[in-house]
Amino acid sequence: DLEINNDSTSDGKCHLWFLTNQGSAVTVTGSTTTDYHYYGTGDYVTLDQDATTAPGYETITITKVRSGVYSYRVHNMTNYDAAISEAGSTKFKKSRARVKVLYCAAAPCEISSPTFYRKKFHVPNDNGTLWSVFTFDKDASGPFTRLKTLSIQTDEYSIY
Repeated sequence: DLEINNDSTSDGKCHLWFLTNQGSAVTVTGSTTTDYHYYGTGDYVTLDQDATTAPGYETITITKVRSGVYSYRVHNMTNYDAAISEAGSTKFKKSRARVKVLYCAAAPCEISSPTFYRKKFHVPNDNGTLWSVFTFDKDASGPFTRLKTLSIQTDEYSIY
């Protein structure tokens, strides 16, 4: 799940997830999806891949990074309904879930460039169903802030 503090709701938040479902599909970076947020011509945030079975690979693409704070969270949908039980809330930490982020702050966008960021985040060793992974602000000196928190969330519609 990606939260974007910009112009999608009255409080400036956009929640990109598998139920975003716009009326028409777009193709961005070779992937076609109806799960996207549209800013303007050729300017999208898209959920390119959303796996529903293990290993659960998912891909989000941001074609133009705008000013504002982006929050990235992972929700364990497999065990969310059992979250109130100890057994349901411990499965996420046992999953060895991880998030990989590639970000190019300026052209040329090459892996050897000092403006190319490669980040890895691993699920914390805690109980919960909602992993708050990081926030991102391109205007900050260190654009990524690691959150490393797990909480119980049983309502996927309330994630922001």
